[in-house]
Amino acid sequence: MITVTSALIMIGFAGVFLLGGSEVFNLKLYKGFLLLHPYTLAVLLIGVALLQLIIAIFKSNRCSVLSGYLLILSALIWAVISATFWASYPPLTTGMTTYPVLTVVCALAGRNLINYTKRVEDFKHKGR
Repeated sequence: MITVTSALIMIGFAGVFLLGGSEVFNLKLYKGFLLLHPYTLAVLLIGVALLQLIIAIFKSNRCSVLSGYLLILSALIWAVISATFWASYPPLTTGMTTYPVLTVVCALAGRNLINYTKRVEDFKHKGR
């Protein structure tokens, strides 16, 4: 569920940059995003999001571990996005609180998914 939520938010975030055009970057809040070309950022977000959604369909241990690593990558992306909002302070914005929470949730979920899957695999091999 966290994977799908993160992926959908990434697609929405990318959509703002694709559909909003240069007008989005005229806002002080989004000036920090000019470090990357808007299309580069959108392709990165959509690429990671689609990869997360595709991997989430498959129910193998290998896919679960890959999904965990993608969640950790997502946490890194959300951390960078969060830092960009913090860099535009003042004013205080919801991006300064929402994205750090999403960063922690994705990082912990990814780490826990990897550890859980490895424990399941270890248990399978010990039972033989």
